[in-house]
Amino acid sequence: MEARQQLEDWVSESRRLLEDVLPQVLEERDGLAERLRDADEEILALRLEQARQRDDLERARQDLEDLRHHTADVGAALRRLIGDLTRVVDLLVPPGPPSDGAGG
Repeated sequence: MEARQQLEDWVSESRRLLEDVLPQVLEERDGLAERLRDADEEILALRLEQARQRDDLERARQDLEDLRHHTADVGAALRRLIGDLTRVVDLLVPPGPPSDGAGG
């Protein structure tokens, strides 16, 4: 009879523990599952933002490369213009004796 009583006590205590502990465990599990979903959503958002940033960076690099080419083209055009102006000035201004700088 004592073994039966011990078994009943053990079952009763186990039931009580399960009734007290199981809801807490399930609540904690649900909370962790929600945190995991939130973290997964944040990771996805960060990956999308990273992809956008990479695209922006690639566009900026291409813009910089285009600007460098444009700057080189402008520099070449200015050098040609200065050369042409120098030739025009040389044609319009006759060579004369070198100036001594005295102004008079």
